[in-house]
Formats: sequence, C-alpha cells, structure tokens
Amino acid sequence: WFMGQPYYVDERVLIPRSPFAELIAQHFEPWYDADTPPSSILDIGTGSGCLAIALAQHFPEAVIGACDISMDALSVAARNVRDYQLEDRIELYQSDLLDNLKDETGAPLRFDLIISNPPYVDPAEAEDMPQEYHHEPAMALYAPNQGMALIERMLDTASEHLSQHLSPDGYLFVEVGNGRRLIDQTWPRHRLSWIEMHNQEAVLFTIACSELADWRG
Repeated sequence: WFMGQPYYVDERVLIPRSPFAELIAQHFEPWYDADTPPSSILDIGTGSGCLAIALAQHFPEAVIGACDISMDALSVAARNVRDYQLEDRIELYQSDLLDNLKDETGAPLRFDLIISNPPYVDPAEAEDMPQEYHHEPAMALYAPNQGMALIERMLDTASEHLSQHLSPDGYLFVEVGNGRRLIDQTWPRHRLSWIEMHNQEAVLFTIACSELADWRG
C-alpha cells in the first residue's frame, strides 16, 4: 500500500514507502501553487510505479514520465499503471538516470518537476538493514561510495545534463536517506535547500533549475 492505495509488488521492486507522499499530498507547495502546477513530471527510479501513479492522480492535467534502469522493475510498474488505467497519462522509459530520455528527434525530454528516490544505502550497512529489505532488489537499495554514487552523478553533471531536462522554472527533488552530511561535505560551496518534513527521519533536498548554471561538483 502507498498513500492509501494497493499496489502489486514482488521481489523485482521495493515495497512502496517514501516521504515523497507528504510532498505529493501537498501538491509540492510552496514551490508550485494551484494556479501554476507542473504540466510535466518525471519520476527517476520509479520501481513499482507508485510515485508516478500518485503524481498522476494528484496532478490530473500533467503528463507523467517514469524511468528505471531495470526492465524487471518497469514490468511491475507497467502492471500497476494498467491496474489504475493510467496508460494514457504515464510514459515508462528504460533509462540509467536521464541518459535515455530523448524525444524522436534526439532532443532531451524536458519536465517542469523531477523527483528521484535513488539507491542511497551504503552496502556496508546491508547486514544491519531490517529483514524486509533483504527480500528487495539490491540494485534499488545500495549504491557505491557510501551510498552516494548515483546522487553524485546527478549533482556532478547538473549544470550541463540535468539543466537540459528541467524547465526554466522547474525543480529537482531528491531523497537521500542519511546522506545529508556527506552531501554537504562533498559540495561545500553549494547550499542545497533541505526540506523540513513531518517525518524528521526523512531527508530530501531540492534544487531550482535557475540554480544549476552555477553548479559544479
């Protein structure tokens, strides 16, 4: 279950759980308001598709993209998208982060809002994880470099790569687990906007597209 709705899951995807539920329920206010909601949204690392489906339901006028590197995960996401009859609203892409997100002319697909819940757990912590995590795909949980490898890829290429996929007034939101200290140490010259959540264990940051031009790893 996620945000009060059931989803099909198996060993190919994570069990639905994400602090993004809070932001989705709030329609990402104050970054967006009712008069100017995002018209196109991307979920990077969609897994079961639960976030993409929740986004489609809370932003009924928006086009939703959902990508994952795992074809197995995309098969599960496709089943859930069909179950909620959202095939005409949600487009699924096989992509390693943003690498394959291009239109028929080869131009980068652009979105008003991009969210990501990437793998961010340090593999050294695997044995200490709760038992339920041991039945989930390792590639969806763990990342090298103390769990920061994929987040580093996103941020190190933000100015030249991510900026091609975000609308000028758009925002990127990323969940990072307990990685805030490492991120602040790695990019000390940049001040990410850390989001205060009701669940104080949840750690997410946001970056505006307008800030990406000055971003360098």
